[in-house]
Amino acid sequence: MKKTVLILLVIVFVFSFTSCYPGDNNPEEIEAMFNSFNHSDDYVLLTHFQLIVKGEHYNRSEIKYNEKETNIIFLDENGFYSYTFNKSNLFVEFLYTTYDDFVVTKLGEATLPEKIINGYYGDNCFWFRMDDPSTDEFKQIHYRWNTLNKTGSIVESVDDNYEYSANNNRVNNYTFNYQNKLFDKVLEIVDNDTRIKKTIDKSILKSFEEGKRISESNSSTIFSPEQVYVIDDDIYFVSGLGVGVLSEPHYYYIVKWNFNTEECTFITSIYFDYFQEWVDDFIILK
Repeated sequence: MKKTVLILLVIVFVFSFTSCYPGDNNPEEIEAMFNSFNHSDDYVLLTHFQLIVKGEHYNRSEIKYNEKETNIIFLDENGFYSYTFNKSNLFVEFLYTTYDDFVVTKLGEATLPEKIINGYYGDNCFWFRMDDPSTDEFKQIHYRWNTLNKTGSIVESVDDNYEYSANNNRVNNYTFNYQNKLFDKVLEIVDNDTRIKKTIDKSILKSFEEGKRISESNSSTIFSPEQVYVIDDDIYFVSGLGVGVLSEPHYYYIVKWNFNTEECTFITSIYFDYFQEWVDDFIILK
C-alpha cells in the first residue's frame, strides 16, 4: 500500500512539473515578441560571459591585454576599467579600455598582499577583497587602489552594500537592497533625502504593454532586476528571460522606471544563444 501511494505521489509530482514546464514557449514566438518591441542600442551591458557595446557582442574571454586575461569590473560612457592578475606572484595591472577600437591605457600596477577573492569598483578606485595574510585565523581585508593618485591602501572592512552595489556605486541619492522571494527577486529602493521606500517586483510588468506580454511568457529564469542605472529620477533595470529548460536562447531586457511616477518604459532587449548566468554591470548611453 505504501509503495502504491509513493508511486502515485511521484506521478502527481512529475505531471505537475511537466504541466508547469517553464520552457515550453516556442523560441520563434519569443523572438517575434521581442522583435516587435522598441529596440535601442544606446547601452553597454556586461554579463558573466559577454560585453555588449551598442548591440555588438564581444566574448570576455577574448578581451586580453598582452595575451593576459582581463577582468572587467566597471563601465563608463567611453570605456571600461579592468585588471590583470598573476596568481603566482600576486601582480596586478590596472587598465582602462575604450569602446572605440579597444585602445588600452595602463593606469598602474601593484603587488597585492594576497590572492583576490572578489574585485569591484567605486569612488575612482579598484577594490579587492582577500584573506588577511597577517593572521592564520579567518579574517578578510580589502585592498584599494586609487586611479587618481595611483596609490594603494588597506581597508579593514567594507559594507556589503558597497561591495555588491546594485548600481556599482555610481550614485548616492538612492539606496538599493535586494530581497529574495520564493520564485522572484524584489528590489527595494529608498530615496535618501525623503526616506520614501518603493519596490520593483514582478508585478511591475503588468503596468506596461511589453511587460504584460513578457509576464505571460513561460520562462526558465525568475524575474530579477539584477543591476540598475540611475539618471535623475529614472531608474533603469535589467532582467532576463530564458527560453527552454536550459535557457537557450536567453534574453535580457532593459526597462526604465521613474521613482516619482512609477511609470515604466520598455527600452530594449538583447539576444543571446546561451544562458549568461548574471549581469555584472550596465549603463545607458546619453
